[in-house]
Amino acid sequence: MGDRLRRQGRRFLAAAYDAALPAMLMYLTMLLSLILRGVAFAEGVPLRFFFAALIVCYVTAYPITLIVNDRRYGSTERVDEHLIGDVFGGFSKRDKLFCRGLELLSKAKPRLALECFRTVSKEFPLEKREKGVCAYYLGRCYHVLRCPSNAIGFYREALENGFSEILTKMFLARAYSDNGDFDESRAIYEELLKKKIPETMRYVCTDLGYLSLKQYQPETAVKWFQKALENQESYPAALGGMSVALLQQGKFRKARTMATLAVTNHMPDASSFREYFSEVEQALLAEHPDWDAAEGCVPPEQDPPIQQGGATDGSI
Repeated sequence: MGDRLRRQGRRFLAAAYDAALPAMLMYLTMLLSLILRGVAFAEGVPLRFFFAALIVCYVTAYPITLIVNDRRYGSTERVDEHLIGDVFGGFSKRDKLFCRGLELLSKAKPRLALECFRTVSKEFPLEKREKGVCAYYLGRCYHVLRCPSNAIGFYREALENGFSEILTKMFLARAYSDNGDFDESRAIYEELLKKKIPETMRYVCTDLGYLSLKQYQPETAVKWFQKALENQESYPAALGGMSVALLQQGKFRKARTMATLAVTNHMPDASSFREYFSEVEQALLAEHPDWDAAEGCVPPEQDPPIQQGGATDGSI
Protein backbone atom coordinates (compact mmCIF):
# COMPACT_ATOMS: atom_id res chain seq x y z
CA MET A 1 0.00 0.00 0.00
CA GLY A 2 2.76 2.42 0.93
CA ASP A 3 4.65 1.81 -2.31
CA ARG A 4 1.53 2.46 -4.38
CA LEU A 5 0.79 5.68 -2.51
CA ARG A 6 4.37 6.90 -2.95
CA ARG A 7 4.29 6.17 -6.68
CA GLN A 8 0.93 7.89 -7.02
CA GLY A 9 2.21 10.85 -5.04
CA ARG A 10 5.20 11.22 -7.38
CA ARG A 11 2.86 11.19 -10.36
CA PHE A 12 0.68 13.91 -8.86
CA LEU A 13 3.67 16.08 -7.96
CA ALA A 14 5.15 15.73 -11.45
CA ALA A 15 1.83 16.69 -13.00
CA ALA A 16 1.49 19.64 -10.62
CA TYR A 17 4.88 20.96 -11.71
CA ASP A 18 4.19 20.47 -15.42
CA ALA A 19 0.73 22.06 -15.20
CA ALA A 20 2.18 25.43 -14.12
CA LEU A 21 3.26 26.52 -17.61
CA PRO A 22 0.02 25.73 -19.48
CA ALA A 23 -1.98 27.28 -16.62
CA MET A 24 0.06 30.48 -16.89
CA LEU A 25 -0.42 30.57 -20.67
CA MET A 26 -4.17 30.15 -20.22
CA TYR A 27 -4.21 32.94 -17.63
CA LEU A 28 -2.17 35.36 -19.75
CA THR A 29 -4.39 34.66 -22.76
CA MET A 30 -7.48 35.41 -20.71
CA LEU A 31 -5.88 38.54 -19.22
CA LEU A 32 -4.87 39.82 -22.67
CA SER A 33 -8.43 39.28 -23.89
CA LEU A 34 -9.81 41.29 -20.97
CA ILE A 35 -7.29 44.10 -21.58
CA LEU A 36 -8.24 44.34 -25.25
CA ARG A 37 -11.91 44.59 -24.26
CA GLY A 38 -11.12 47.22 -21.67
CA VAL A 39 -12.49 45.13 -18.83
CA ALA A 40 -9.31 44.29 -16.95
CA PHE A 41 -8.77 47.77 -15.57
CA ALA A 42 -12.38 48.80 -15.39
CA GLU A 43 -13.54 50.43 -12.18
CA GLY A 44 -14.98 48.02 -9.66
CA VAL A 45 -13.07 44.87 -10.75
CA PRO A 46 -11.62 43.44 -7.51
CA LEU A 47 -8.13 41.95 -7.30
CA ARG A 48 -9.56 38.71 -6.02
CA PHE A 49 -11.13 38.24 -9.45
CA PHE A 50 -7.67 37.90 -11.02
CA PHE A 51 -6.51 35.56 -8.28
CA ALA A 52 -9.60 33.38 -8.69
CA ALA A 53 -9.07 33.34 -12.47
CA LEU A 54 -5.49 32.09 -11.97
CA ILE A 55 -6.74 29.30 -9.69
CA VAL A 56 -9.39 28.30 -12.26
CA CYS A 57 -6.76 28.16 -15.02
CA TYR A 58 -4.50 25.94 -12.92
CA VAL A 59 -7.33 23.64 -11.84
CA THR A 60 -8.27 23.30 -15.51
CA ALA A 61 -4.72 22.65 -16.70
CA TYR A 62 -3.81 20.12 -14.01
CA PRO A 63 -6.08 17.18 -14.96
CA ILE A 64 -5.37 17.76 -18.65
CA THR A 65 -1.62 17.59 -17.99
CA LEU A 66 -2.04 14.46 -15.89
CA ILE A 67 -4.02 12.69 -18.59
CA VAL A 68 -1.84 13.77 -21.52
CA ASN A 69 1.42 12.80 -19.79
CA ASP A 70 0.06 9.70 -18.05
CA ARG A 71 2.60 7.30 -19.57
CA ARG A 72 5.54 9.57 -18.92
CA TYR A 73 4.70 9.73 -15.20
CA GLY A 74 4.84 5.93 -14.94
CA SER A 75 2.46 3.37 -13.54
CA THR A 76 1.18 3.21 -9.99
CA GLU A 77 1.69 -0.56 -10.00
CA ARG A 78 4.68 -1.91 -8.12
CA VAL A 79 7.70 -3.22 -9.98
CA ASP A 80 7.41 -7.05 -10.20
CA GLU A 81 4.19 -6.98 -8.22
CA HIS A 82 3.24 -10.39 -9.65
CA LEU A 83 6.35 -11.81 -7.95
CA ILE A 84 6.54 -10.01 -4.63
CA GLY A 85 2.93 -9.16 -3.89
CA ASP A 86 2.64 -6.81 -0.91
CA VAL A 87 6.10 -7.58 0.54
CA PHE A 88 8.00 -4.41 1.48
CA GLY A 89 4.91 -2.37 0.63
CA GLY A 90 4.69 -0.29 3.80
CA PHE A 91 5.85 3.16 4.85
CA SER A 92 8.93 2.20 6.88
CA LYS A 93 12.49 3.15 5.95
CA ARG A 94 13.19 -0.49 5.17
CA ASP A 95 10.29 -0.71 2.72
CA LYS A 96 11.18 2.57 1.03
CA LEU A 97 14.77 1.44 0.59
CA PHE A 98 13.76 -1.88 -0.93
CA CYS A 99 11.35 -0.21 -3.35
CA ARG A 100 14.09 2.22 -4.31
CA GLY A 101 16.28 -0.76 -5.13
CA LEU A 102 13.55 -2.25 -7.30
CA GLU A 103 13.23 0.97 -9.29
CA LEU A 104 17.00 1.27 -9.73
CA LEU A 105 17.25 -2.31 -10.97
CA SER A 106 14.38 -1.76 -13.42
CA LYS A 107 16.28 1.29 -14.73
CA ALA A 108 19.43 -0.79 -15.38
CA LYS A 109 21.36 0.57 -12.38
CA PRO A 110 22.29 -2.71 -10.67
CA ARG A 111 25.19 -1.36 -8.58
CA LEU A 112 23.02 1.23 -6.88
CA ALA A 113 20.20 -1.29 -6.51
CA LEU A 114 22.61 -3.77 -4.91
CA GLU A 115 23.52 -1.29 -2.17
CA CYS A 116 19.83 -0.80 -1.35
CA PHE A 117 19.12 -4.53 -1.14
CA ARG A 118 22.27 -5.22 0.89
CA THR A 119 21.34 -2.55 3.40
CA VAL A 120 17.83 -3.98 3.75
CA SER A 121 19.24 -7.51 4.18
CA LYS A 122 21.90 -6.60 6.75
CA GLU A 123 20.41 -3.79 8.81
CA PHE A 124 16.76 -4.78 9.24
CA PRO A 125 15.03 -7.86 10.72
CA LEU A 126 13.22 -9.80 7.99
CA GLU A 127 10.59 -12.52 7.99
CA LYS A 128 11.11 -15.69 5.92
CA ARG A 129 9.17 -14.45 2.89
CA GLU A 130 10.96 -11.11 2.99
CA LYS A 131 14.33 -12.88 3.16
CA GLY A 132 13.41 -14.88 0.06
CA VAL A 133 12.39 -11.80 -1.92
CA CYS A 134 15.45 -9.81 -0.87
CA ALA A 135 17.82 -12.73 -1.61
CA TYR A 136 16.38 -13.13 -5.11
CA TYR A 137 16.99 -9.49 -6.00
CA LEU A 138 20.47 -9.59 -4.50
CA GLY A 139 21.10 -12.54 -6.79
CA ARG A 140 19.72 -10.67 -9.79
CA CYS A 141 21.99 -7.68 -9.11
CA TYR A 142 25.10 -9.85 -8.85
CA HIS A 143 24.06 -11.79 -11.94
CA VAL A 144 23.58 -8.64 -14.01
CA LEU A 145 26.94 -7.39 -12.73
CA ARG A 146 28.51 -10.64 -14.03
CA CYS A 147 29.29 -12.10 -10.63
CA PRO A 148 27.52 -15.47 -11.05
CA SER A 149 29.33 -17.12 -8.15
CA ASN A 150 27.79 -14.55 -5.78
CA ALA A 151 24.40 -14.82 -7.49
CA ILE A 152 24.27 -18.60 -6.99
CA GLY A 153 24.32 -18.34 -3.20
CA PHE A 154 21.53 -15.77 -3.12
CA TYR A 155 19.35 -17.70 -5.58
CA ARG A 156 19.68 -20.75 -3.35
CA GLU A 157 18.76 -18.65 -0.31
CA ALA A 158 15.71 -17.37 -2.18
CA LEU A 159 14.60 -20.94 -2.89
CA GLU A 160 15.11 -21.94 0.74
CA ASN A 161 12.85 -19.08 1.81
CA GLY A 162 10.01 -19.91 -0.54
CA PHE A 163 10.52 -17.52 -3.47
CA SER A 164 9.14 -18.48 -6.92
CA GLU A 165 10.66 -21.91 -7.62
CA ILE A 166 10.57 -22.00 -11.42
CA LEU A 167 11.83 -18.47 -11.96
CA THR A 168 14.59 -18.77 -9.38
CA LYS A 169 15.75 -22.15 -10.68
CA MET A 170 15.84 -20.74 -14.21
CA PHE A 171 18.21 -17.99 -13.13
CA LEU A 172 20.13 -20.38 -10.87
CA ALA A 173 20.78 -22.66 -13.84
CA ARG A 174 21.94 -19.68 -15.89
CA ALA A 175 24.24 -18.55 -13.09
CA TYR A 176 25.80 -22.03 -12.87
CA SER A 177 26.28 -21.97 -16.63
CA ASP A 178 27.88 -18.52 -16.54
CA ASN A 179 30.13 -19.73 -13.74
CA GLY A 180 31.30 -22.74 -15.76
CA ASP A 181 29.44 -25.29 -13.60
CA PHE A 182 27.84 -26.96 -16.60
CA ASP A 183 26.79 -30.23 -14.94
CA GLU A 184 24.94 -28.39 -12.15
CA SER A 185 23.27 -26.15 -14.69
CA ARG A 186 22.14 -29.05 -16.88
CA ALA A 187 20.76 -30.93 -13.88
CA ILE A 188 18.52 -27.98 -12.97
CA TYR A 189 17.31 -27.57 -16.55
CA GLU A 190 16.46 -31.27 -16.77
CA GLU A 191 14.49 -30.88 -13.55
CA LEU A 192 12.63 -27.90 -15.02
CA LEU A 193 11.77 -29.89 -18.17
CA LYS A 194 9.59 -32.12 -15.98
CA LYS A 195 7.59 -29.15 -14.67
CA LYS A 196 4.84 -27.13 -16.27
CA ILE A 197 6.50 -23.85 -17.25
CA PRO A 198 4.38 -20.68 -17.60
CA GLU A 199 4.27 -19.16 -21.10
CA THR A 200 6.30 -16.16 -19.98
CA MET A 201 9.16 -18.39 -18.75
CA ARG A 202 9.53 -20.86 -21.60
CA TYR A 203 13.27 -20.69 -22.16
CA VAL A 204 14.48 -24.11 -20.99
CA CYS A 205 15.17 -25.68 -24.40
CA THR A 206 16.79 -22.47 -25.65
CA ASP A 207 18.94 -22.24 -22.52
CA LEU A 208 20.00 -25.88 -22.92
CA GLY A 209 21.01 -25.06 -26.48
CA TYR A 210 23.22 -22.20 -25.32
CA LEU A 211 24.63 -24.41 -22.56
CA SER A 212 25.65 -26.94 -25.23
CA LEU A 213 27.28 -24.15 -27.23
CA LYS A 214 29.45 -23.27 -24.23
CA GLN A 215 30.55 -26.90 -24.06
CA TYR A 216 31.29 -26.91 -27.79
CA GLN A 217 28.62 -29.50 -28.53
CA PRO A 218 26.98 -28.03 -31.67
CA GLU A 219 25.07 -31.20 -32.61
CA THR A 220 23.41 -31.31 -29.19
CA ALA A 221 22.79 -27.56 -29.34
CA VAL A 222 21.08 -27.87 -32.72
CA LYS A 223 18.69 -30.49 -31.32
CA TRP A 224 17.71 -28.25 -28.41
CA PHE A 225 17.25 -25.20 -30.64
CA GLN A 226 15.14 -27.27 -33.05
CA LYS A 227 12.93 -28.28 -30.13
CA ALA A 228 12.71 -24.67 -28.98
CA LEU A 229 11.62 -23.58 -32.46
CA GLU A 230 9.04 -26.36 -32.65
CA ASN A 231 7.64 -25.25 -29.30
CA GLN A 232 7.76 -21.58 -30.39
CA GLU A 233 9.94 -20.93 -27.37
CA SER A 234 11.82 -17.61 -27.32
CA TYR A 235 11.88 -17.67 -31.13
CA PRO A 236 14.53 -15.04 -32.00
CA ALA A 237 16.91 -16.26 -29.29
CA ALA A 238 16.56 -19.83 -30.57
CA LEU A 239 17.28 -18.65 -34.12
CA GLY A 240 20.36 -16.80 -32.92
CA GLY A 241 21.60 -19.80 -30.98
CA MET A 242 21.02 -22.06 -33.97
CA SER A 243 23.12 -19.76 -36.14
CA VAL A 244 26.07 -20.03 -33.71
CA ALA A 245 25.67 -23.82 -33.54
CA LEU A 246 25.87 -23.95 -37.34
CA LEU A 247 29.00 -21.83 -37.19
CA GLN A 248 30.58 -24.35 -34.84
CA GLN A 249 29.70 -27.08 -37.34
CA GLY A 250 31.41 -25.14 -40.11
CA LYS A 251 28.18 -24.39 -41.98
CA PHE A 252 28.91 -20.69 -42.41
CA ARG A 253 26.49 -19.96 -45.24
CA LYS A 254 23.56 -21.57 -43.48
CA ALA A 255 24.62 -19.90 -40.20
CA ARG A 256 24.54 -16.43 -41.76
CA THR A 257 21.07 -17.10 -43.14
CA MET A 258 19.86 -18.13 -39.69
CA ALA A 259 21.52 -15.10 -38.07
CA THR A 260 19.70 -12.82 -40.51
CA LEU A 261 16.41 -14.50 -39.61
CA ALA A 262 17.15 -13.97 -35.92
CA VAL A 263 17.70 -10.24 -36.41
CA THR A 264 14.66 -9.98 -38.71
CA ASN A 265 12.54 -11.56 -35.98
CA HIS A 266 13.51 -8.81 -33.52
CA MET A 267 16.46 -10.40 -31.74
CA PRO A 268 16.94 -8.51 -28.44
CA ASP A 269 20.08 -6.35 -28.54
CA ALA A 270 20.73 -7.23 -32.19
CA SER A 271 23.97 -5.22 -32.36
CA SER A 272 25.55 -7.25 -29.53
CA PHE A 273 24.39 -10.45 -31.18
CA ARG A 274 26.01 -9.47 -34.49
CA GLU A 275 29.24 -8.69 -32.66
CA TYR A 276 29.14 -12.04 -30.84
CA PHE A 277 28.39 -13.91 -34.09
CA SER A 278 31.33 -12.22 -35.79
CA GLU A 279 33.68 -13.02 -32.88
CA VAL A 280 32.73 -16.71 -32.97
CA GLU A 281 33.18 -16.78 -36.74
CA GLN A 282 36.66 -15.24 -36.57
CA ALA A 283 37.69 -17.51 -33.70
CA LEU A 284 36.65 -20.60 -35.69
CA LEU A 285 38.56 -19.43 -38.75
CA ALA A 286 41.66 -18.92 -36.60
CA GLU A 287 41.21 -22.39 -35.09
CA HIS A 288 40.59 -24.00 -38.50
CA PRO A 289 42.80 -22.24 -41.07
CA ASP A 290 41.70 -24.78 -43.69
CA TRP A 291 38.11 -23.50 -43.54
CA ASP A 292 36.90 -21.11 -46.21
CA ALA A 293 35.92 -17.63 -44.92
CA ALA A 294 32.79 -17.59 -47.10
CA GLU A 295 31.59 -21.19 -46.86
CA GLY A 296 33.25 -22.67 -43.78
CA CYS A 297 34.06 -26.33 -44.22
CA VAL A 298 31.02 -27.41 -46.28
CA PRO A 299 30.94 -26.89 -50.08
CA PRO A 300 27.83 -24.99 -51.23
CA GLU A 301 26.49 -27.87 -53.37
CA GLN A 302 26.41 -30.15 -50.29
CA ASP A 303 24.57 -27.66 -48.12
CA PRO A 304 20.76 -27.79 -48.69
CA PRO A 305 18.81 -24.53 -48.25
CA ILE A 306 17.28 -23.80 -44.90
CA GLN A 307 13.54 -23.39 -44.49
CA GLN A 308 12.23 -19.89 -43.91
CA GLY A 309 11.23 -18.97 -40.35
CA GLY A 310 13.88 -21.10 -38.71
CA ALA A 311 11.97 -24.41 -38.86
CA THR A 312 14.26 -27.37 -39.49
CA ASP A 313 13.78 -30.80 -40.94
CA GLY A 314 16.43 -32.51 -38.86
CA SER A 315 19.02 -32.44 -41.68
CA ILE A 316 21.21 -29.77 -40.09
